[in-house]
Amino acid sequence: MRELKFRFWNTIARRFQPSKRYAIDGNGNLLGYDFDLAQYDDDPVPFAQTCIIPQQYTGLKDKNGKEIFEGDLIKLTEIDEDSCFGREDTEVVEVKWLEDIAQFRAIFKSGRRTELHFVVQLPTVVSCEIIGNIYENPELLNN
Repeated sequence: MRELKFRFWNTIARRFQPSKRYAIDGNGNLLGYDFDLAQYDDDPVPFAQTCIIPQQYTGLKDKNGKEIFEGDLIKLTEIDEDSCFGREDTEVVEVKWLEDIAQFRAIFKSGRRTELHFVVQLPTVVSCEIIGNIYENPELLNN
């Protein structure tokens, strides 16, 4: 069984918000989380509900051993098996959780969606590296 972990993006502070406590049900669903919101003058409950975006750990790591979370941008380098010269293709993909099929997917610029575990573990993939995330580096999706 994979480890259930979350990180939290704070849309107001525009940074990841540490949280030492969060609750998960038996199916791995995030039930709630707790932050030290004393630093905010306004009512902390509506603040937390509107500005915190939870992101779940996929259970996978990149080539450097860094944990891959939903929202990460990954540079995948794959050997083109149809090339007689072993040409490598590199593409940036977004890691997304798709609720309707309950899977983490690699979303390619072309719109193709592939199950993330399958893509990362393909024998033709020679490199899988986190290069950013959708909040701090959205421009990487356009390259």
